[in-house]
Amino acid sequence: MNLCSNTLIFITKKELFKDVSITFIFALSMIMYEIFLTRLFAVILDYNYAFLVISLATLGIGLGGYLAYQFERIFPRIYSNTLLIQVIIMITITALMFLIPFQGLAFYSMLSCTLFLFTGYVLASLFRKWRGHIHLFYFADLLGAGLGTVLVIFLMNQLSPIKMIFTLALGILFCGFVFSFHSLNKVGKLAMTVVLIFISFNIFHPLLTADRFHSYHTSPYTTFFEQEGDIVYTKWDSFSRTDVYNAKDEDFLYMTIDGGAVSPISRFNGNLKSVEYLKFNTSDLAFRNIDKNDRVLIIGSGGGQEVLTAEMAGFSHIEALDINRGSFDAVNALRFFSSNIFDRPGVKTIVADGRNYVRETNNTYDMIYLSLVTKQSDSGLGLSLSENFIYTDEAIEDYFAKLEDNGRLAFLLHDEIELVKILNSAKKYYKEQGIKEKNIKNHMIVVGSYHIFGHIVGTSNTIERPLILLKKTPLSQEEAEGLFANITEISQIPIHVPYYINGIKKLDQIEQENSIPIRANQDNQPFFYHKKNGIPISLWVIFLVTVLISLIASMFYRRKLSIKKNIYFAGIGIGFMLLEITLIQRLTLPIGHPVLSFVLVIGTLLIFGGIGSYFSHKWKNERRQRYLPLILVSIFASLIFLLINIYYHSDLALEPSIRILFVIVLLMPLGFFLGMPFPYGVSQLKEQEIAVSWGINGLMTVVGSLLSAILSLSYGFNTTIMVGIGIYFLLFIIHPYLKV
Repeated sequence: MNLCSNTLIFITKKELFKDVSITFIFALSMIMYEIFLTRLFAVILDYNYAFLVISLATLGIGLGGYLAYQFERIFPRIYSNTLLIQVIIMITITALMFLIPFQGLAFYSMLSCTLFLFTGYVLASLFRKWRGHIHLFYFADLLGAGLGTVLVIFLMNQLSPIKMIFTLALGILFCGFVFSFHSLNKVGKLAMTVVLIFISFNIFHPLLTADRFHSYHTSPYTTFFEQEGDIVYTKWDSFSRTDVYNAKDEDFLYMTIDGGAVSPISRFNGNLKSVEYLKFNTSDLAFRNIDKNDRVLIIGSGGGQEVLTAEMAGFSHIEALDINRGSFDAVNALRFFSSNIFDRPGVKTIVADGRNYVRETNNTYDMIYLSLVTKQSDSGLGLSLSENFIYTDEAIEDYFAKLEDNGRLAFLLHDEIELVKILNSAKKYYKEQGIKEKNIKNHMIVVGSYHIFGHIVGTSNTIERPLILLKKTPLSQEEAEGLFANITEISQIPIHVPYYINGIKKLDQIEQENSIPIRANQDNQPFFYHKKNGIPISLWVIFLVTVLISLIASMFYRRKLSIKKNIYFAGIGIGFMLLEITLIQRLTLPIGHPVLSFVLVIGTLLIFGGIGSYFSHKWKNERRQRYLPLILVSIFASLIFLLINIYYHSDLALEPSIRILFVIVLLMPLGFFLGMPFPYGVSQLKEQEIAVSWGINGLMTVVGSLLSAILSLSYGFNTTIMVGIGIYFLLFIIHPYLKV
């Protein structure tokens, strides 16, 4: 009897270890594929769809929980092959997205949701199977997702996103082979071996290459099409896809970031006389008739044309900054064409976020120049994770603080709406400096582009590619006269030049005639490319549809999960996403890079959330009516909220490594307690309620991510994070009445 008992215990522990390992692998691979999709969507769709992918992932996982309840008998049949099925789905989805010509948003949304649906089904089934060890499985789930967040960035940078997918598939399949080796027959082992060899081959000689990326080449949202030019350079990493096109123009190559944000690379032989045509470009006006031309900072240096312009203007110290390392790598790889502009004497290249670098540097400048810095996005879907801190009111203050007394700050922008937003920020700065409103017009020049290298871009009705030049001190009449002559010389459009043309009233009229969200130009709402007041209709539609689906699901399964328990799992789902997404956004500036912010926040919260989950059962106290970790989440989130706001309103400049370490330490206790409420709640349920609770929580995380975008666009990050804090506080207060 003892021998049988010991054998049974051994088998149970072995199976427990196997299922915990499967949970870990599914969570790790799911987050890695989720991040991969953000990169894929960014290059074939119109906007940055990182936000959409998060919604699709959580929606799929939530619906998977309902399927686990509805079709629970299927799981034992596929149990031994779950990892193999996951690999097949992953590779199939990737191949279809890559090889099939562009099909539209609905196609990619439904296709990508498939993997998350299957993941949700498997995880919910395992959670139900091991209800008594829920803290251990949630620990494996969060730990896997946290480590996957860190690992995916490294792999995509080293291998490219496509090679990363096959490397991930190889690892998953190898684990599946080990777990099911003894249960496979000879045919099964042979088939598994063949698939492993096929995947290994694709890592070193991928079948999915840049030439076969048909959805990218045929997407209506990419700037160039195959018939317009050949791709002569491609680099794809965790931050961006950088392509250089040869459009059969002898003087230029064209660099694009994620299919947009075009930046020309000039043919250059090392002699500045060969590029004197740049003096007929609008951006050259920013460098003309300047009193002192020692040091300039160019934010968004792109293909390097402004570096050559600064050299021709006589600047001896040129700092070329770009957040995308791929831009510098592309110009370097094509040095036979460009003579590697960025290696010239006096030129220093910097890979960093422009705003963060300006806060850190001790240098002062005679000019700070920003030229069409980033790809536009005017979608509520894309805006959630594509905020931009280089154009805010506070950013203008930071730039002026690093200018010499007679220095210039210049922006080359996309359109008149952006011009009005920058003009408003400038007016705020000048008024804070005590400059009377009637005198502000003497501190700026505004120019509209009529043509770029002979290509007409302007019309009589709108201001295209405007250049706005701002000074700490008023422009002298001599300086304005010289610039006005320069504008006329290159046939551009003078909109406002002190002593000559007063165009401020025209710009004010543009603001009055258009519904421009001026508030979306602050560090609390840094959505510079959100150009219309109100929430985009697309965002409202998706939000309302998701809420409707969640309500229908809740009503349908009400007998299996009471309304009170529904409220609990819905609350922690919404609250978690409000805190997580807003922290990613709010910490982008302190950390200095959006990708790094994503990795640090998600990774830290998930890893320490997993540790918190492991210890969640130790916090149970039958005599205590309320679950203490709920209020501790509110307390630590409030502390982080306070410290972030102190940083934003201070002149504190710390080394990047110190900032990163500080953020990790700050997030650790929050992550620890965030990982506790879900496994605690599940441990209080009956077995048949677990899959439904997983589904409710998953669907409500979609609602939370959508609500985060709506609140951030309408009221700012501070309000959003306060709502998240308030949800956990409210759950703590009403916990005794929820019967969880």
